[in-house]
Amino acid sequence: MDNKRIYSNGELKNIPKYLLKKMKFMRNRIFSLSVILIIFLWMPMLQAKDSSFKFDILDSISDNATNQQYAIHTDTLKTPANSKSQWHENPITSFNLFSGSAFNLKKGDMVVRNLQSFYYGVSNKFSVSGGVNLFSLFNSVLIIGEIKPIFTFTAKYTTPINNNARFGLSSVYIGTLSKGESIYGMSGMATLGDFDKNVTIGLVFGSSSDENLEVPMIINIAGQIRTSKKIMFISDNFYFFKDAKALLMSLGVNYIGSKIIGGFAFGSFISDDNEMIVFPIFHFSFKI
Repeated sequence: MDNKRIYSNGELKNIPKYLLKKMKFMRNRIFSLSVILIIFLWMPMLQAKDSSFKFDILDSISDNATNQQYAIHTDTLKTPANSKSQWHENPITSFNLFSGSAFNLKKGDMVVRNLQSFYYGVSNKFSVSGGVNLFSLFNSVLIIGEIKPIFTFTAKYTTPINNNARFGLSSVYIGTLSKGESIYGMSGMATLGDFDKNVTIGLVFGSSSDENLEVPMIINIAGQIRTSKKIMFISDNFYFFKDAKALLMSLGVNYIGSKIIGGFAFGSFISDDNEMIVFPIFHFSFKI
């Protein structure tokens, strides 16, 4: 009988061929069910009349005497008179565990994520970020004896569509200090919901300067649901297309402070040949 090997919770096992087919079927169904579950959880929120956004962008007011400008921007959530009125604002809504949402930073906001990425709100609709992957930096120095860290730069533009929907476009550059090793990506995302309950659907395309490196098309589905003043559950999932299809799923919980977010999650990566790797995810972000 033709068997294949699969990693499951760190153990190597032999799986019969007929079970491999069932596992492929289950992998596809898990992804489909996760999509249906997210939509089911968020539909009541999208239909609620009590939760709505108010987007008021006022023109800049010029002071001729001092030649200064003051911009007033409000992007606030209208909440009913219940316990939610006591919740402080979610300080960082621009991204999920890995992916970005169609929310953006406010003008002048500065956020540090995992002590390796810096985000800045250029305006209420446009933000930029950049950073160096610390793991790649230490790994390159210790293993190959060269300084070859992976660095990233992103730019994101978002705009509201209506009271409960936003759309965004993002570009990303991933490279190293070595010539000819870089990845360029472009993504579009739509976010439905508010700061405390939302779902984001995104599509990512990319290309590489290395002709031997194939960058797959990616579908991203992520969701956040805040259950109390300081607790939020989050899920971030990716399906990779092209020749090597794969699935990355994650589910975790965030602690929400007035200016910080920290959390823990479990991730699961399932490749096309049914190899599965489960790994922990830790993250920490704070607003300056």
